[in-house]
Amino acid sequence: MDGKIRIISTDEELKIFNDPYRMKIMNIYKRYGVPLTVKQCADYMGEVPSKIHYHVKKLLSIDILALDHIEIINGINAKYYYLPKKAFTIQLKDKETEKLYSQLNEVESLVANLINNFKKDFFNASNKTMESKTQDPTEFGFVSATDIYLSEEEFEELGSFFEKLGEKYGSCDENKKRYSILAGLTRIK
Repeated sequence: MDGKIRIISTDEELKIFNDPYRMKIMNIYKRYGVPLTVKQCADYMGEVPSKIHYHVKKLLSIDILALDHIEIINGINAKYYYLPKKAFTIQLKDKETEKLYSQLNEVESLVANLINNFKKDFFNASNKTMESKTQDPTEFGFVSATDIYLSEEEFEELGSFFEKLGEKYGSCDENKKRYSILAGLTRIK
């Protein structure tokens, strides 16, 4: 599992990574699962390429995105980028007290951004369901939280399960509906 996870380990990486707009860009690359140009990504997001280009350069600077290949299209070099790692974790190296508090605030902000993006998806789906006056309230999805008890081996197994789930269902397929999933696992004691 470790080889497939990108470790965010510096303050600079965390600041670049922890941007809600860049997370949306990463999600486009993850969702489509193929190398995309900045223009293709912008089209999928309904944005202008120049705005996406700025953020893609930032993600390239910390190796979150990587250049896959270049094609010449109508005399223009079209650069195709991809997301080499689809899962991320934060393991900060610097332990200086003042810097550590700053980094913890960044980690807190990152987790809050992920939760807020999921929350928006969830409530948008809920509102659409209410507008359609469906009789089935679970049609738009569900939210669940619980404590579970795992051995170290089971912890690794569950992490691998979520990784495989993302690999199996994480690519865009026009014949299927898109769902949002938020999964997290952290040791309490």
